[in-house]
Amino acid sequence: MRVGHFLCIDVGNSRTKIAIFKKERPIYKDTLDTLDLVALQGLFDRFPISHSILCQVKNVKKPIKDYLRKHSVYKEMGLHLKLPVTIMYRPPESLGKDRLAAVCGAVRLYPDQDMLIIGIGTCITYDFVNAKSCYLGGSISPGLDMRLKAMHAFTARLPLVESRLDVGLTAKDTVASLQSGAVWGIQSELAGIIGLYLSKYPDIQVILCGGGAKFYKNRLKKTIFALPNLVTLGLNGILILNVQNT
Repeated sequence: MRVGHFLCIDVGNSRTKIAIFKKERPIYKDTLDTLDLVALQGLFDRFPISHSILCQVKNVKKPIKDYLRKHSVYKEMGLHLKLPVTIMYRPPESLGKDRLAAVCGAVRLYPDQDMLIIGIGTCITYDFVNAKSCYLGGSISPGLDMRLKAMHAFTARLPLVESRLDVGLTAKDTVASLQSGAVWGIQSELAGIIGLYLSKYPDIQVILCGGGAKFYKNRLKKTIFALPNLVTLGLNGILILNVQNT
């Protein structure tokens, strides 16, 4: 089969990111609330897609997968694929596929480096990879919306408020106080955990990905790369690796 473009689909908790690559170069990117057959068919009509890979945090409907199988060489992200990292996480099956794809993307972009990959989305994930491309694990904490919802759900009187990024440190009312605590709390958490890793690995490369990457990149002192689409970059690298080995 002639190798054409690669379609990479990252189905997250709240949004679906799509990227189409011509070899290593992304030529199309989009973010959808949901992925449906009409949108998928439109991509195949526009681009000569030969291979596809799907990474799903939540279930994807069978017709979507059937279409991908019928019209491309289809892969699902998982441990059965050839990966550029050695996984030390236990059990490895419990590692989120999106976290693993982001780690693989980072290793492909910055080989032979100690790296901390931070995904800022529904949850905040911290993943550490050493210079030998061994994934050693990490940690998970609540994301922005989850913090706001938790403060409402587990108290008697605190309201449920919308997330807002442009909020000051010292708030003048309850709504702003909740928003400030969530936003600045995340910033302090990020700075603190990055600092802990720096104390052990002075040359560590820090990469932010996910929806909050660009916002928090500019609020942290450490030189950081913000790559919001790191998961799809990782999926493309995995697809390339597995096509080369077939």
